[in-house]
Amino acid sequence: MDAYFSVTPEDSLASGLNTYKAEAGFRDARGWVTAMFHFNPQWHVGAGVMYSGLYSEASDSPIVSVRGSSNQWVFGPMGLFTW
Repeated sequence: MDAYFSVTPEDSLASGLNTYKAEAGFRDARGWVTAMFHFNPQWHVGAGVMYSGLYSEASDSPIVSVRGSSNQWVFGPMGLFTW
């Protein structure tokens, strides 16, 4: 938590964010959905989306509360070849 969500005095000067010391806590909860289409036994394509909700010390950090969002989304296509 400290490495990703704390804001040191030096960081504060560089970014304009308030200083913040993140303590240990529950960081996030995640869920995802994927869809896959199988062309044949070797080739597959698909897409996926993942949601991550930040909580506790992570969502209280000015990095998240001022500049970011506690709602994190990741999505994209994928291709797979098996042998």
